Amino acid sequence: MITPILAAIRDGEPGRLRIASVDVDENMVVADLYQVTATPTLMQSLPGQLRARQVGDLAWTG
Repeated sequence: MITPILAAIRDGEPGRLRIASVDVDENMVVADLYQVTATPTLMQSLPGQLRARQVGDLAWTG
């Protein structure tokens, strides 16, 4: 699962980033707004700017 990977990234960069999780089944408006068509979908953004998007599982080598 991706949750432990995200937790490791978050814990390795305290105070530098925020990680949010949204249940797209319960929040369809948010899923539509961000064009989430599959899970997991990861997005990296700066205020007002989407920088990267990853759809599907990631391999963890750390």
